[in-house]
Amino acid sequence: DAPPRSTPRRVAAGFLACAAPDLDFVVGFLGPVEYLLNHRGVTHSLVLLPAWSLLLSWILAKLLREPRGWRAFYGVAALALFSHIVGDLITSFATAITQDLDPDVANLGDELDACEEQLDATQIFALRRTVSRVRSTAIGYKRFLSPQRAALEKLASLPGDWLDDDDRLHLAGAADRAARMAEELDAIRERAALLHEWLSDLRAEQIDSRSLIIAIVAMVFLPLTFITGLYGMNVEGLPYAKAPWAFDAILGGCAVIAAGIVIYFVQRHWFER
Repeated sequence: DAPPRSTPRRVAAGFLACAAPDLDFVVGFLGPVEYLLNHRGVTHSLVLLPAWSLLLSWILAKLLREPRGWRAFYGVAALALFSHIVGDLITSFATAITQDLDPDVANLGDELDACEEQLDATQIFALRRTVSRVRSTAIGYKRFLSPQRAALEKLASLPGDWLDDDDRLHLAGAADRAARMAEELDAIRERAALLHEWLSDLRAEQIDSRSLIIAIVAMVFLPLTFITGLYGMNVEGLPYAKAPWAFDAILGGCAVIAAGIVIYFVQRHWFER
């Protein structure tokens, strides 16, 4: 049978052990950054749980003057520490998912910003590869975030005492962060699609300008090719075929025709399109 006053002592020991991992709040006196970096560290380690249980049960046995020593509180201390650490561990894993992904989402937006600043016809192919990669990465992240957001929201609303109010707030914050990143990924996908259309239009304009140059060159040489082909036939009866000035006349006529065609295109502003 348990000795007198054993149950109240165990209840007190469990209460103190359950709150013991949060003794790392003393790090906050060094500054908020140190607290954020060291909170939920060694005091929340499952690997060190047996050692912390032994230390706490020994201290509590001395404080509460337990005649049976630390063995009377070891099981209660271990169970209390486990319930605290498991809740914080789940919260840490859940928040780490969104914290690690947040910089990657921001980098995707920065890459699109850089592509918009470098928008140039000479870099179309490199920019299209970058935009396609950013878009495919954003789609993959969105597929990952959508179920995570729902899971975090459901986890934060689960009933039970194994999650305290602080853990639920962290889970709700992680769910909000996941929702914000999902919205950012949607915006990145839309921006990437729009930027891809701009690059396609820029490429089409580049092809049109080159096709225009080819068309102008063809229009210049088309009548010249007809004239030279006509007088290149090896048949009798060509006008002025044996005249000594015929070659110079044909060459001058071709030059005049070519100059006239070029002047026409210049007046029509074809070279400016």
